[in-house]
Amino acid sequence: MSLTKPHAVNNSSRDDLYIRYGNMTTPMLFEDIRNAFNEKNITENKIINFKNERLSMILGGEIAGDLEGDTAMLIHIIPQTSMKLNSYTDLSKAETNHKIDVFSPTSRSIMRRGYVSYNMDGLLVSYESSKKIAAYTQFFHNGSLEITEIRMMNMDRENRNEKFIYSWLKLEEMLINKVRDFTEVMSELEIPKPYLLFVTLLNTKGKQSQGDFENYPIKPFIRNVIHSMPAFIIENDNYLNSMYPLITSLSNAFGLKDSQLINAEKKLPRF
Repeated sequence: MSLTKPHAVNNSSRDDLYIRYGNMTTPMLFEDIRNAFNEKNITENKIINFKNERLSMILGGEIAGDLEGDTAMLIHIIPQTSMKLNSYTDLSKAETNHKIDVFSPTSRSIMRRGYVSYNMDGLLVSYESSKKIAAYTQFFHNGSLEITEIRMMNMDRENRNEKFIYSWLKLEEMLINKVRDFTEVMSELEIPKPYLLFVTLLNTKGKQSQGDFENYPIKPFIRNVIHSMPAFIIENDNYLNSMYPLITSLSNAFGLKDSQLINAEKKLPRF
């Protein structure tokens, strides 16, 4: 089972497609192949619809309250199996796991960053600032994760009431490390791969990244919503290989040619 099915088996001279019925494995008929592709498309559409529905709810103020023009970064990690009607994860096993702490630039600490509670969607770790949710991790009953960070997307540089996005050069390293933490928790809960990963930036028009402007252009975003390329986290694949399209697409959005941390040729960390 995967989003890339049907899978071909090379028999030296050609590729063959097989299907399993009980204990029997037989060559796929045309109808079997068509059904496999249809199921793939249906699952992908369900995942995209789930993500887009959550984005609409956040923009509508139903999740973190009224953004009031603030920029927000959303991370969605969605297992393929989460789209099944009977998909359920025992979230109590993750309640004390600090790897699902809210996304934050603060130093590592044994103290949880965020308040733990349960809601109709599942397990919530949230951090409030000025009586508004400024960051949260939502772990859904179906095994999906939604991570939202608002604080780092609205930094007041030099107290001039000019809001900037946290330096991308630092943010990309945190993103790589934090997503690794989240996916490790999902594996510990035996949520099967593949996972689809998306990063979305909301309310970005007119905003730009603060930091070392010598390394990338200082022009602000002209679009209000930035979508990353998706990442596919699958079994036995190199994590950085999986993250490369997503991280590079975001680096491009910030005006960089490629990721500053993942080598484009060897796909290895540069640090």
